[in-house]
Amino acid sequence: MPAPTILPGRAFSGIDRVSDLLFHWRSSSLSLKPVGSDTAGTFSRASGGGLVQGTGSRQWLDPDNQLRLVGPAPDQLERWEWVQNASGVYVPALWLEGARTNLCLKSETLGTTWTPTTLTVANNQVVAPDGKSTAESLTATAGNGTLIQDLGVIGSAATNFSIWLKRKTGTGAIQLTLDGGSTWTTKTITTTWTRFNIQQTLADPNCGIRIVTNADAVYAWGGQVEAGAFLSTYIPTAGSPVTRSAETLFWTFNAVPQPMTAYMKFVENGTVQTPNTRVFMVSAQGDVTASFTCLRSGAGVYRIVHSSSAGSAGSSAASAPSLGNIVELRTTLTASGAAQMHQSIGGSAEVAGTAGAANALDAAWSATRLYIGGDGGAANAGFNSFIALKIAPGVRTMDFMRSAF
Repeated sequence: MPAPTILPGRAFSGIDRVSDLLFHWRSSSLSLKPVGSDTAGTFSRASGGGLVQGTGSRQWLDPDNQLRLVGPAPDQLERWEWVQNASGVYVPALWLEGARTNLCLKSETLGTTWTPTTLTVANNQVVAPDGKSTAESLTATAGNGTLIQDLGVIGSAATNFSIWLKRKTGTGAIQLTLDGGSTWTTKTITTTWTRFNIQQTLADPNCGIRIVTNADAVYAWGGQVEAGAFLSTYIPTAGSPVTRSAETLFWTFNAVPQPMTAYMKFVENGTVQTPNTRVFMVSAQGDVTASFTCLRSGAGVYRIVHSSSAGSAGSSAASAPSLGNIVELRTTLTASGAAQMHQSIGGSAEVAGTAGAANALDAAWSATRLYIGGDGGAANAGFNSFIALKIAPGVRTMDFMRSAF
């Protein structure tokens, strides 16, 4: 079943039951406004995001033709993808990412800061994955023609090199390197644009492409080198590295501290960039002393923490989900102030962590916001695609939270 091409706005069904929830956001029903809020949520990123139509299983929605959240200028729009649920139905998910920097210069002009050896580069030959005619053709003029960019010494770290490639002519091997040609990794290139990636841990990355067979040619576009344990979305560059700032989505949240259940459904897109990354947070911006917060540990395990003037207590999930898993978290806060984490991966049976100790509820949160993807701080944003977030009064079951609007 192909992913749908149109995401219509639609009224929220069953409006008579909206009082069952303190808050509701579902990406497929963006026309719904949460209780106590007058917006559909505010998306925040202080930089361009590098929107690119996806290939394979990830298909980006075009925000110019689809629903969008309240947010910044067109080049800073949020990114969406289609996610297929257990019933085979495609639903949109909002991709939120932490900060990353593309160290690769002239990411769309490969004949400039890159050094060719027995290889020719012709600029702006075909339509690139972003829909513009900015992709290059690379043609070997002898066996093992190379195109390499020296990135300088950046300090030893897990580093990813990614680039979109598709076959122009020939059938010989096409290879990528991140260590200046000391080692090469062969990739299977077809006539369809595909983003390829290699990763190494090293302090002196030099990224490049090798065309093994003389006269073979490929189209190439969108080179990216970034420090991190996994690949993030594309960040275009010119003459210097470019940083995509962290992304958050937030609403004003008027509910006072009380027994409540928060439910999240999202796609696991990678491990954290720093320990204790915020996934959602009920708090004044940056205030962790009075909050109800879901975090990921450095090992990728989810936990829930309730902090108040009386102290802090929380609960952790049993294990970390794998890349690409659809994750459901049910987090509860009791009248005594004890917090507990419950996790289901891919619709499997729910696994509960040990409930945290009692931690008395404060009378109020001050200037409260509900954040998804972080708390507005660059160091606290994770990498996930969010499908739904719901908050109900009282301690509720997973079945209730799944079925509630």
